[in-house]
Amino acid sequence: MSVKLIASSAFLVGVTSLANPSFADTYATALFDKTGSMNITRAASNETRCEYGKKLFLQTVSTGILRADFLNVKTFAGPGQLDSITMGFSDVRGLNPYAGPGLALFESISAEINAVSCSGATSLGDALCESMDELKAIAGATQRRVGLVTDASENSSTQCGGGVPDYINNHIVPRLTTPPPIIFNVTILQAANGNVGLRALTTSQELSALQGEDALQDSSIWQDRSLEKYEWPTLSRSMEKTAVSATTEVQALINAAVLSGGGAKVIGDSQVCTEGCDPESQDPSWGGGW
Repeated sequence: MSVKLIASSAFLVGVTSLANPSFADTYATALFDKTGSMNITRAASNETRCEYGKKLFLQTVSTGILRADFLNVKTFAGPGQLDSITMGFSDVRGLNPYAGPGLALFESISAEINAVSCSGATSLGDALCESMDELKAIAGATQRRVGLVTDASENSSTQCGGGVPDYINNHIVPRLTTPPPIIFNVTILQAANGNVGLRALTTSQELSALQGEDALQDSSIWQDRSLEKYEWPTLSRSMEKTAVSATTEVQALINAAVLSGGGAKVIGDSQVCTEGCDPESQDPSWGGGW
């Protein structure tokens, strides 16, 4: 069945055979977290995570147009709030996001993303599950990818929810690793007193080093994270539990990305990311958060 894809008059029209791609294709989904916690202001740039995250996300979109054959650009918030800006998978074969029809498509997507307001709950598990199930249903694709920009904090999924990190281990990882596999790349924006340091974990050695360690105390894994600097002893018990929970969720997302063959990066609110921001992924040609 052929599906005509058009989000607005500004978008290009693409024709996609979801059941039987005409030849070997790469299908990619770009996911942007537009939830309420993304309105926290970043000390490094005096802008919200939402506004800063849009810039990172549009890098992901640009790379998707350049490298994918079919691209689906989505935003999500609470239950039932997973929306496709491209109205499904858009045919981007041969397009260049910096010139011609590819530039027109990129500018249209950019306008839609820049107009997004961040608010509401976080159904991160459901957004990932639904997007991955959609990718898995496409027969004949040679590669399936998900690129996510988020500040994590799952709190409202109904189909793929659960405790942290159970929702990731029970719902996300099996979808990534069970054939046909999906390559998952994630960029996580976090508070300075939760998860800091700009770092990509993409090797089994680094993954092994991360597992089994106290994420709040292991300064060898993340840059500039120490009990002294962030004064963990002064935290109340409730705040400490929140920090541990957030770190556990981030660890699980990193683990999922590495297991899938992708990469992960965490950017603290106090960090200026002017260079070296791309994860050292196993497929560096994707770059831009993929």
